[in-house]
Amino acid sequence: MDFNTVKNIIKNKNIKKILIIGFAIILMVSNSMCLKKITTYEENANKNHIIVSLNGTSYDIGFRTTIKDALQTKLINTNDEDIRKTYKNTKIVYLIYNHKIPYEKGGITIVDFATKIRTTNRTYPHIVVDDTVFKNESEREMVKNSNITMIVEFVLGNNTATIKKIGDRHYIIEGNSLKELDKAETRFLLAIFVPNKSHYSLSILG
Repeated sequence: MDFNTVKNIIKNKNIKKILIIGFAIILMVSNSMCLKKITTYEENANKNHIIVSLNGTSYDIGFRTTIKDALQTKLINTNDEDIRKTYKNTKIVYLIYNHKIPYEKGGITIVDFATKIRTTNRTYPHIVVDDTVFKNESEREMVKNSNITMIVEFVLGNNTATIKKIGDRHYIIEGNSLKELDKAETRFLLAIFVPNKSHYSLSILG
């Protein structure tokens, strides 16, 4: 995958096949799902494993924290529906993160995010990129500024689990420790996978 390919996608605004970016962190996300059995968050607060059905295909998804802990995440300038809608209306996921972040202090969370997103590639393809894909800042800015690009930024900062939206399509997933970053990451994934913030579907595994 090179810049010209991404540029053509932006121009055409159409993805007809699944493309996987071969860099350290490869990601992908999903958008719409068919609920078969409704289960409330509260009933399964201590679970960290779900199976969801996306357009008739089941996906087994395990999280790095429990539903209960994920729901402690603070949302700023956004909500579940907004996150899901933005994902649904975009075709490119642009990851921003500190490439030097230690694996045990947050790097594992970014890798986990990539793995969970990649799971649903065959159902809901998105192009996923990071800075390493592009040759210069001009190329990076072109993709970031496209209205079909969703920017997801991971920050090991001063705040506890937080998801903050800046601008129209830029989301910051922040935590001040690995545990807090895991909470925010799980919360973001739940927002994408689950249409209703108070329910999720199919099967809950302990």
